[in-house]
Amino acid sequence: MMALLNCTLCIAGNIITDRTITLWHADGNKVTEHLERTDADSTTFLIDAKDAIAVDLTDAEPIMVKDTVVGTWLKKHSTYQLTVSSNPNCIYFVSEHAHNYEELEGLNVVKGSCARQLTLTDGHPYYTPRDITADVITYARIFNKGVTKKQGGGWQTMVLPFSPQSVSVAGSGSKTWFKQADDDADFWVYRFTSSTATTIDFDYTTRMESNTPYVVGVPDGTWGETNSLEGATLIFAAENVTLQAEEHPVTVKSAYYHFVGTFAGADQLTNAYMLDTDGARFVAGSGSVSAFRAWFVGASGAQHATSLLMNLADDTATRIGSQRADSTTGSQWFTLQGTTAKSGHRGICIQREKKVIR
Repeated sequence: MMALLNCTLCIAGNIITDRTITLWHADGNKVTEHLERTDADSTTFLIDAKDAIAVDLTDAEPIMVKDTVVGTWLKKHSTYQLTVSSNPNCIYFVSEHAHNYEELEGLNVVKGSCARQLTLTDGHPYYTPRDITADVITYARIFNKGVTKKQGGGWQTMVLPFSPQSVSVAGSGSKTWFKQADDDADFWVYRFTSSTATTIDFDYTTRMESNTPYVVGVPDGTWGETNSLEGATLIFAAENVTLQAEEHPVTVKSAYYHFVGTFAGADQLTNAYMLDTDGARFVAGSGSVSAFRAWFVGASGAQHATSLLMNLADDTATRIGSQRADSTTGSQWFTLQGTTAKSGHRGICIQREKKVIR
């Protein structure tokens, strides 16, 4: 697990003792990258962090970031070279007394325990081994597929290490999600509430809590061009946020199924219920999920199905921009997703704008 580098370096007559460079990787291990000279006579030392998810540089200052050519500093006639991580969510811890780290702007730098801004990129692992206070934190998600009017689908799962205080789309301003049925809102966020052997139930949420999984959907073009967010990048943001060390998403439990999230991504899942490619239902099987996503697992001892129907709160998913779906008119019965309720369907159904439990 934890491996620390303790060594004595003789540099131009100066003795540097007990240098410790710690790197954390996505698999949860802490490892040591040995400081190596670039050649036998050089006073330049290499730190290779290209596979790291977090890096402790507080005892190896100053540094020079190579490849990205961010900056160079000298101390005691020595130079450190850092190969930055390929993971854009990697966090770099530096001393609170460090100088000139403004040159590292654009990376997730934590000075002491404080960060001016942390930027999380979707699909890449996130982890912090220490508590962090961030002035600003953002997370961006591209919604390549939207929710289709009267047909459903297009849903995504989401779990974040912070509670968003605002949501926006670059170039088109702030956005809000439905917090109740008669809201004038732009997209949907639902929390998991309960389940049966074949269904999973979701309700409105007034707040996206940190470390808690949700299902999220944006309208596609069937709701009107001005309402569509399909293909848009939604930016979830918050200010003055504290991120707890080694914190993981909570598991939201119910009688039949549990909702499980991940910040690092999960490979080789078995006996898991993951969203299908249409984003319409959760299907049992094996596979993997990306970072900031969630899936369901069956509760021990409960009866389980091969796929799970999503029951969404009320009929919010049939309105965007005050447009009512025409699926609630006529004599037919419809599900909350706007699809025709087939014979034998159980759950909340809609006919002529009235909801009935069948």
